[in-house]
Amino acid sequence: MEWLKTLGKIYKTDRNDYFIKTSHKDIPKALQILKDNNITHISSITGIDTKKDIEIIYHFSKDKNTINIKTQIDRNTPETKTITKEFPGALLFEKELAEMLGVKIKGIKNEHLILSDKSPLYPLRRD
Repeated sequence: MEWLKTLGKIYKTDRNDYFIKTSHKDIPKALQILKDNNITHISSITGIDTKKDIEIIYHFSKDKNTINIKTQIDRNTPETKTITKEFPGALLFEKELAEMLGVKIKGIKNEHLILSDKSPLYPLRRD
């Protein structure tokens, strides 16, 4: 799987798990590379508030391989574009990012998924 190097900097491997860091602006390119290599299943998206920025990790799987692509966005104006056109299964995970961390996802409807109107605003923020 030599092509993984074209996604960004591989910072960790563990058997069939690959961890790759890329800039936020290069996410569309990375997604296209995944599609070109027949990676079509997104298994999850993780969001982490580091207090400095918001990390987004896209988790993809095929056969026994897991590819994790990490990027950062500005914590003060956290926004990214939806990837549901390329990976329709991402919708639920993107809505969770929006609701739990306050990440604005351009291209999807902003609505409550889990939390009620009385819930704390962005409960996974670290402040």
